[in-house]
Amino acid sequence: MVEIICKVLGIARRTYFHWQKSPDKCYSINLFNKYFSEKELLEFMETGKIAKFENLNFYLMSSSMSFLIKLEQLNIKDFFGFDYFSKYIVYYICNGFEVDKDGNEYWVGENEIKNFQNDFMKFLLATFNDSGNKDFYLDLEIGSLDDFRYLTSFINNFTESDLIYLNMNIDDNFSLLLDFEKSNKEFYSKQKHTFVQFENSLINSLKEELSEDGDLKELMFLYKKSIINNI
Repeated sequence: MVEIICKVLGIARRTYFHWQKSPDKCYSINLFNKYFSEKELLEFMETGKIAKFENLNFYLMSSSMSFLIKLEQLNIKDFFGFDYFSKYIVYYICNGFEVDKDGNEYWVGENEIKNFQNDFMKFLLATFNDSGNKDFYLDLEIGSLDDFRYLTSFINNFTESDLIYLNMNIDDNFSLLLDFEKSNKEFYSKQKHTFVQFENSLINSLKEELSEDGDLKELMFLYKKSIINNI
């Protein structure tokens, strides 16, 4: 990846590492590492463009479809999958803020899928072992490890593209997913139950944190604002 970035920027390898440590030059290095894969940069080097960005509307549409299909795995009767995942998203947002050199807070999130998956599993273990949480307490005698097995399968099927899409939605207060409902009614009608379950679970989780009412966009804005105010 280092060699590809050096070629794109037209810099030497040692310049790359110098820029990486520089507060003024690190932004370009971080941009490439965070938002582009090696395959995409090679494609740009060979063709002068990246196909998925040439067809951005198609990319967003296919990403929305993929995300909803993944969420469908949580749509199981007598299973709290949506509640688990929405509570994790609230936790994930809270821990995804950073402070820049000027003291401004901004949301970053995780860009490594393995780190995201591991963090989700740690969150589940902490949640399951919280004996004060009666809704989610893991009782090994009863055998409610079924929930844990389903959730493990769900998060293991989560891809880097799904994570990027989730991060984009968090950054934009889930406008992308909400707009998809209006732009692709045929596919949405097939996934309506999944969409509504996820939206309602996330709204309820945000309400618990804020003690406020509102729609998903409003609550997302208020929640991120409350985190920044408390940093």
